Amino acid sequence: MISDPKISTGLSEILRDLLDRPIAFHRVFVTLTGSVTAALMLSQAMYWSKRANSDDESWFYKTIEQWEEETGLTRREQEFARKALRRFSLWKEDLRGVPARMHYRVDIIALSNELLHLSESKASKEKPNKITRLHENAKLVCTKASNKIVGNVQTSMAETAKHYKGVSEITTETTTTPLTPLQAESCDDSVVDELSDESGRRRELVTKTLAATILSAADPACVVRAAERYGCSDNDVSVTIDVLDLQYRKSRRPIEDPTGLVIAALNDGVTIPEGYVPRAQREAEAERKRESAKKRADEERRAKEAEDNAYREAEAKLMALPEKNREEMLAKAKSNLPAGLRNSQMAIKTEAIKMMIADIRAPD
Repeated sequence: MISDPKISTGLSEILRDLLDRPIAFHRVFVTLTGSVTAALMLSQAMYWSKRANSDDESWFYKTIEQWEEETGLTRREQEFARKALRRFSLWKEDLRGVPARMHYRVDIIALSNELLHLSESKASKEKPNKITRLHENAKLVCTKASNKIVGNVQTSMAETAKHYKGVSEITTETTTTPLTPLQAESCDDSVVDELSDESGRRRELVTKTLAATILSAADPACVVRAAERYGCSDNDVSVTIDVLDLQYRKSRRPIEDPTGLVIAALNDGVTIPEGYVPRAQREAEAERKRESAKKRADEERRAKEAEDNAYREAEAKLMALPEKNREEMLAKAKSNLPAGLRNSQMAIKTEAIKMMIADIRAPD
């Protein structure tokens, strides 16, 4: 224990200085974003949004160094947090000004909607007898020992079934319609190794299909075995995964068990959204647009190069003219200019070069 009053007072001052700027950390943001760093950044952003200029829709700017000073988050942690927050419509970013500064804003309405949905989801999970889990169902057929993957497949099917039928139809009501449980099998390495050549081909196809979706964590081997069990074609599997990906991206709903979700959808089917365009067609259209944009850019580049070459050629010819002829050309160019530009030697020369280009391109 420190007895010296001077030392005690000094330490008190140091502690008072160190603890002078606490951060209001909202624990619910961790549940919302799934990230402690994102929750910390969002909490601090809420603080500054309340104090920002309301005329500018509560936008504020903050440098990486300022974020680190206030929150302790390193550059890499900030990038991770921002990436997590950009998945939500509540987080806004805008690069403005010279020099450019990153501005931020928290959309309070969008945040309120997300928190309301989170509260409703929590309340629905607390309702008794809402969900019948597969591992509690005596009808479950499973002849092999379960592992982690099977544990994921045995998900809350009452909730999963409502998800894949249409994310917009998700409610908090109790599902009373009995569901047929999945005839789940173990997907350990020994079973995967025993896949036939056709199953191996399908597994590779499913792996590629899942890779670019938010269902990428789903187990391809389990999906393939379920597809074979339910008689689903390659196209059925691709469309099912694609529709689920589109629905969940639009709704921003978390997917706790992607494997179980895909298998449930293969079992009962998915509702194709109105105006749905298959992924292959969307990618082909995107590629066509990229090629078209590239072609336009190439044409513009070639046109600019041609103009630059013509300008340099005309400038060389102008400077090569006899002095008398050059002066006449410059005088003529000066007379073509507005009165306000006739004292600018650069404007006169440019106009003279344009006249030279016109003479070069004129038909004989």
